[in-house]
Amino acid sequence: SIKDKIAFLTQNNAPQTQGTIVYGRAGMDYFADNRNTFSLTGNLVRGKFRNRDYLYTSRDTTYPTFTSHETSERDLRSITYFTNSGFVTGYRHNFSRPNRDITADVTYNQTNNTNTSDYQSYYFDMAGIALPPVGAERATGGGKTKFLTIQSDYATPFSKNKRLETGLRMSRRNFISYNDNFIQDLTSRRYVYIPAIAVAYNFNDQVYAAYANYAQQFKTFSLQAGLRVENSRYDGRLVSGKSFSNSYPFSLFPSLYLSKKLSEHQNLQLNYSRKINRPGFFQIIPFIDFSDSLNLTIGFPGLKPEFIHLGELSYVYQNLQGNTFQGTIYGKRSDDIILRYQYRAANPNPAKLDSVIFNSYANARESNTMGIELTNRTKVMNWWDLTTSFNLYHIDVNADNLAGAGNTTLTSYFGKIASTFRLGNNFTLQLNSEYQAKTILPVNAGRNATTASYGGSIFGSSQVSAQGYIKPLFSTDISLKKEFGKNNAAALTLQFNDVLRTRLYSTHANGSYFSQDYSRRRDPQYARLNFNYRFGKPDGSIFKRRNQRADMEPVQGIPQ
Repeated sequence: SIKDKIAFLTQNNAPQTQGTIVYGRAGMDYFADNRNTFSLTGNLVRGKFRNRDYLYTSRDTTYPTFTSHETSERDLRSITYFTNSGFVTGYRHNFSRPNRDITADVTYNQTNNTNTSDYQSYYFDMAGIALPPVGAERATGGGKTKFLTIQSDYATPFSKNKRLETGLRMSRRNFISYNDNFIQDLTSRRYVYIPAIAVAYNFNDQVYAAYANYAQQFKTFSLQAGLRVENSRYDGRLVSGKSFSNSYPFSLFPSLYLSKKLSEHQNLQLNYSRKINRPGFFQIIPFIDFSDSLNLTIGFPGLKPEFIHLGELSYVYQNLQGNTFQGTIYGKRSDDIILRYQYRAANPNPAKLDSVIFNSYANARESNTMGIELTNRTKVMNWWDLTTSFNLYHIDVNADNLAGAGNTTLTSYFGKIASTFRLGNNFTLQLNSEYQAKTILPVNAGRNATTASYGGSIFGSSQVSAQGYIKPLFSTDISLKKEFGKNNAAALTLQFNDVLRTRLYSTHANGSYFSQDYSRRRDPQYARLNFNYRFGKPDGSIFKRRNQRADMEPVQGIPQ
């Protein structure tokens, strides 16, 4: 029977991208008097990218009595244009009491993009004989994004060792996007619009929040406690009339940081925080990417934010020679964790009757991570600094709410070694190596949440599939820097990444109907030469604004 047969699908490609980005930024501060400052910063970005990809595919088709085999070649050429412009305007008032101030900032950004992709496919039978030609395919798309943020912060010290910070923040984003698909008529050579797989989408994202942080320093003990309250909502609508929404009228994000000085060189720290990871733009937008006709990519508009509880207990030792050791035990729980998810469904192209694999995103029930991280920085010699880090963690992912997925448990580890050598004559050599063992989630996701409160990252965070794991990864980078000129104001740095050519990102996924291995090597072995020169003592504060807190961070000026 067909279900007893195995069909193999093999794909190879080596995409190349050429692009140009022009970026400009200018800012100014106006000091109205010694207590009032007005600031204005503007930026403009323009870009153009051309992509060329040749995809080779070999696949089987199973029948009750035999299995057929065919190959295909797909030539993809695409071009993308984008512009981004925006400004930040701010006001700051310093009160007569030291370290008391109030700020207000307005940030606005607008992005426009258009893209065109052309695909030409060629098919061959089992004997390698070309099959009848098919029409070329074309996809055109674009969109506009508007992002407005208004924030005000107030900071006041009650005494030398007590400080309070409060703030209000509002952010609103609006996305308008479209994607049209065409197929070429072989007779007229004209492109025919396919309305069945066209998508136009509009969504709005809004977050209103308030926070308060209190910090106090005692003789050998310090604390910082904070609470953020927010109201958030997401609304999306297809031009066809179908709509999606997520609403969180009232969400609380407490945080607590405690630090105890055990001796002159030792500290004990205990931290807790609740965080949020919002789905990014490309994770929720329901456009179908047809660049690989057998593995279509589509966002999931119903994706919900991921809520995270994170706790850490750390011991820190530092001596006068600059040697530092830190040991941390941590735990993390994520509800509605966002993962990549693959499923099989009918081909959305009405002209084709086969099924395809969709690559999308979904919310699994939860994940739990427990781990220990050890980091040591040693001054081996006056000319050699060595930093080593080891992270051992255990992950449980519950994804039994997703068809074809389930519960997964795995213990993994991550290690990193960084060496800095001062060679004399102002030469510095850096050598960095890291190894990630087989894992369900990479170490950064296992330990640190990708937080995106107040609206989140447009692109979101990449996660491993709910149906598989990430294969081991090892890489080594090296760089050499030479400083010269008066006061070493000039520096020339030569960087070479992945010197052993081992940085291959690979994943394995499997479900009730498929088993898939995927590998990608991005930017293989490149060298980069950078030249820097410092003119005087530049003040970069003109481009810096108060941290728009997604989570509470230790208050500046209060010892931790």
